Amino acid sequence: MRLTNIIITKNITPDQIIVLDIKHKHYLSNVLRKKENDIIIISSPSGYFSAKIIDIKNEEPSVLILEKTERNSSSNLNIHLFQSVCQQKKIDLIVQKATELGVNTITPISTSRSKIHATANKYDKKIDRLRNISENACQQSQRNFVPIINSLIDITEIKTKPTELSILLSPIAEKTLTTIMPETNDINILIGPEGGLSKSEVDFLQEINFIPVKFGPRILRTETAAIAIIASINTIWGDCS
Repeated sequence: MRLTNIIITKNITPDQIIVLDIKHKHYLSNVLRKKENDIIIISSPSGYFSAKIIDIKNEEPSVLILEKTERNSSSNLNIHLFQSVCQQKKIDLIVQKATELGVNTITPISTSRSKIHATANKYDKKIDRLRNISENACQQSQRNFVPIINSLIDITEIKTKPTELSILLSPIAEKTLTTIMPETNDINILIGPEGGLSKSEVDFLQEINFIPVKFGPRILRTETAAIAIIASINTIWGDCS
């Protein structure tokens, strides 16, 4: 039987009683119809633990931590997704699926051809919503680490390290994923807007060590490209390799 997975952000130990948030009350009692003495899984920075619900009647339910379970759902790749801003429903989908696929960091970026033009202050109002979507995706996919979702930055503010592999999807690139032999598990992926990146933006990205990579003969929507490239990288170099 698949156990319910609840994400918390603090370290826990066996035999400890912890109080969950109000949002967990709705999820446990109204959505999943859980009752007292039911067993669930608590995911935390200190790992996965089985836990017994001891009080679900209060607004903030409490659970007894039982024992640590030996499991690991983390990817061996540390993937940072730089995603060009797009329509709300598309960015929601990207964050949800990128979380399920094991991405560790997501940074929204603004480009000259982005269809959505927003200031960092305006876009930051959406960050809490995206973090909530990511946390829910963690619960569904049994992850114990909620990805970091950064504030919006301009594409020219991106910084990389020489020790990272940085990939830029480009329909005119000569290299493909299968021609690259990564020497690191730290991977940056940049997905541009549906109108494409300008020449000056591509030149800048190459200056900071992004490698243009061709991902098939078709032009993909921005949300399709993000999900497909993450899944492919996991297949070739990560979870499924």
